[in-house]
Amino acid sequence: MNGLSAWLRALFLALCLALPAAALADAGTAAAVTQPQATAAQHEHMADPPRDRDDLSAFFIIGIIINVVMAVSFAVWAVKEWRASSRK
Repeated sequence: MNGLSAWLRALFLALCLALPAAALADAGTAAAVTQPQATAAQHEHMADPPRDRDDLSAFFIIGIIINVVMAVSFAVWAVKEWRASSRK
């Protein structure tokens, strides 16, 4: 295993460990913010629009990060194989 491959694995592992923790922290903050809004909306008899877009944004951001890491890993592998085949 070369240094770049180890670095990419470490980056992927760090992202896998950090993103769920960030999502949980963000969900707790969103719940704390929406609770007072819900009581205010009950007093005004008017509902706020749903805030599902924030949840989907986090989902797509995580997906994009995973896709970028996989694309970079594939590019590194492809270049290594191409150089190895041209040496023969």
